Amino acid sequence: MTSTNRIDQVYIINLKRREDLWEKIKYLKDFLSNTHNIPVQRIKGIDFKYEFSKNPLLFNELVSTGTVSLNATALRNTKEAILGEIGCFLSHKKCWTEIANKSLQNTLILEDGIIFDCDTFSPLLDYGNFDILFANQEIIKENNKLKGYGFQAYIVSLAGAKKLLNLGQTLVLPIDIQIRNLCNDHQLNWNIHRKKFVRRDAKRVSSINSTNTLSYQVFNTLSQRILTNMIKKNIPIANYLDLQD
Repeated sequence: MTSTNRIDQVYIINLKRREDLWEKIKYLKDFLSNTHNIPVQRIKGIDFKYEFSKNPLLFNELVSTGTVSLNATALRNTKEAILGEIGCFLSHKKCWTEIANKSLQNTLILEDGIIFDCDTFSPLLDYGNFDILFANQEIIKENNKLKGYGFQAYIVSLAGAKKLLNLGQTLVLPIDIQIRNLCNDHQLNWNIHRKKFVRRDAKRVSSINSTNTLSYQVFNTLSQRILTNMIKKNIPIANYLDLQD
């Protein structure tokens, strides 16, 4: 299927508790709607840290349903940050589902912690067929490989959203790295927007890791981390050796 040549919808992911970030970028709603005639929708992000605080068994549910893999690796070093990464994954997945359900052709997905360059923005798309088109400055193309980090701004076609829902059913890496790997493995047809009109707002407090403590990646799997912590806390892990139906 050939992509249409224009962005026809914008989704902005924003958590209910991050009204501060929404206030900083809600001008985009007027800019994109009035200047470029593109409808903008605020997508209520999945605040998994908050949902987990109400029901800690939600993590178990995500593991049992295959939404989060116990073999997931390269997640951050704190529980709060991991829960934030899961929420980020679920929020993007929510957007892909909306796109597929509404049969939207080309949708620009934005995270809220961004700086948007209105002067360089262009809604026109002359990239041929694509599944995903990256528009944030942290992503680069080098030797025909996708490099860099961040999932702040990307355009996804209808076909791309359906592929993402299929290929990204389970979180096995931070979502930006997971999608980057799918691109480099040629499972997604990707490109980089020449304008790259979005960059990360380095001054904002991250919704994933709300403390000022530096959060870094840990390359042990989730199952290794859980088991190690159980042993450190002297939980009798032999009690869990039985296979249960």
